[in-house]
Amino acid sequence: MNGPLFFKQLRRFNALLPAMTIALLVIVVAWAYYSDRRNAVTVPSVIPPNTDTASAKLEIWPTGIDASDTLVMKVVARSAEGRAYERATAETVNLVFLRNGADAANWLFPDQSLVISSLHALIDGNNTLAIYMETGARPRDGRDSKDRVSALVDLHLVSSDGLRHLKLLAGLDRVISHRLYGHTLQLVYQQGQAVKSMRIALPGFEVISDQIVANLAGRD
Repeated sequence: MNGPLFFKQLRRFNALLPAMTIALLVIVVAWAYYSDRRNAVTVPSVIPPNTDTASAKLEIWPTGIDASDTLVMKVVARSAEGRAYERATAETVNLVFLRNGADAANWLFPDQSLVISSLHALIDGNNTLAIYMETGARPRDGRDSKDRVSALVDLHLVSSDGLRHLKLLAGLDRVISHRLYGHTLQLVYQQGQAVKSMRIALPGFEVISDQIVANLAGRD
């Protein structure tokens, strides 16, 4: 007499088995999500305090840099011209280096008062020798796009992990060219009436030579 009852209970169990499987999967997924959230490291805002960067955002800089333990990100902010975001021009105003195992991000500049007008990774084969950049002052309320960046240019070299930063030249009228020859960076730039050529050894940032190649001053 217990045979029909047993088979009846077995049929009920088989009918409930799909629902029980789905419920189990939901519990497993929910537990995994909760565990990830519980174990996740809370990362504070990477925007420096006391700085007007309400419109700033971070972008990964795809440079091909070989520092596998360092993530390089650009801080991109809205320019001063125009109130509507759609009309504003994006400007790179800082670099952030996030290194594995570091307690905090490494900021290249302490604030967002500069505009990085030129940014390049200097790579020889598979080796990143340095990060090359040109900067100008960032006006607070300029409306004319031609006046948003200071006419004078500063030139910087930075190691790929962000731990070494050298302000190589300041107050240049313009950088005419920069080229990498093996482990030597050659610059041609104008400062005042003088056109100069500089050679720098990388990755040590040692200046090999710096000489005038032309003088633009008019003759009487």
